[in-house]
Formats: sequence, structure tokens, C-alpha cells
Amino acid sequence: MALDTFLRSLFDHGRLAVPVAESVEGEAELVATGAILAGFEADWRLDFPGTAPAWNREAGLFAARVLYRGAQGAMFRQIGAEALRAGFALPPPDGGDAASAHYSVDVTLRFLPDLARMARGASADDPLVGLLDTLAREWPLSSVGMPGVEPKSIEPIAGHPGLLRLYIDRIVAAADISRLGDQRVADAARRAVGAHDELCPVLSRLLPRGNDR
Repeated sequence: MALDTFLRSLFDHGRLAVPVAESVEGEAELVATGAILAGFEADWRLDFPGTAPAWNREAGLFAARVLYRGAQGAMFRQIGAEALRAGFALPPPDGGDAASAHYSVDVTLRFLPDLARMARGASADDPLVGLLDTLAREWPLSSVGMPGVEPKSIEPIAGHPGLLRLYIDRIVAAADISRLGDQRVADAARRAVGAHDELCPVLSRLLPRGNDR
């Protein structure tokens, strides 16, 4: 079993360790992976700001599988473009609550910026870079700090207080000024920084103040 081994290394050590170049996950492996994800998520939600959305197992599995295949592409450069695209061609999670989907994919996709930096550092023209950028646009909560990413939509995030706070915290930590185009995000970031401009001087210079909008 490779996917569950990958996740254990990721959650326990923060490392993108890939044991094999290519593999197709079997049912037993997906069951084991689902159990690992559910166990980690149960602990992770304890630190969520406010009430976390419901856990969506299918969304969590989708994210784990696509991140794993991205890591395979970054580690094993012999994997061709066609195989990479085929690996990413997983049906996205559908139905259910959108906030729940964004929360659940983030359990693993929060490592997406690290993977994207690895891929871009090896070759900016690598097909993997484009695939990761597409993923980043679909899941903006997980892609804060990735340059050149314009989110497809932040509505599920903006509509959930806890997700919005987590989103803002990451924007401030990464000084990601590209995410300030949405007025709701800019206003929330100003409230988060408050009078303490020294927390993030890059963002502070661009954020609205009081009536200066």
C-alpha cells in the first residue's frame, strides 16, 4: 500500500515521501486511506477557528489521491505528460455542502504550495506545474501563497466564518497580496491585522483603513 504510506509520512513528518513511481489505488488501500484521513481530521478540527464544516470523506480521498499523484510526478521525472494528465483525471467531489468540500480537501491539499514550489523549481515548463496551478484555482483555501493563481471562486470560503478566518490567516502569514482583490477578503484582512501593521507590513500598505476605501 503506497497512498496510505504517503499520508502517514505527510501527517507525521510533513514530508512528501513517495514510495513508488506509479500505482493505481485498490479498494483496500482506499479504505485504509479513508481511515487515516478521518483520524487525522478528527484531531485537526480541534484547532479549527470556530465550528468546522462537516467532514466529506469523498472530497478528502480525492485530495489525497491527486496530491499523491502530483508528488509522484515531482519525484519521478520519467513520468510522461500523458501519464501525469491521466493521473489527475479524477472525478472531483460533487454534491453536498461546498464549504465541507473545501474544508475536507484542505486536510491534504494545504501541502499543495510546497509541492508546486518543488515542481516549479525543477522546471517551470513541466506539465505538472500547469496541472497543479489548475488544482490551485479550484481550491483557493489550499493554494494561498502560490504565485499567479486566480481563484475560480471563493464563495464557499467567504460564506463560512471559520473558513474565511483560516483563509485570511494564511493570506497574512504568506503576505499574499494577490488575494486582496475581493473586498470581503481585504476588509477581513484589515480587521485581522488591526492596528498592528508590523505583523504584515506588505499587506498593511494595501489594505483599506476606515473610510479610506
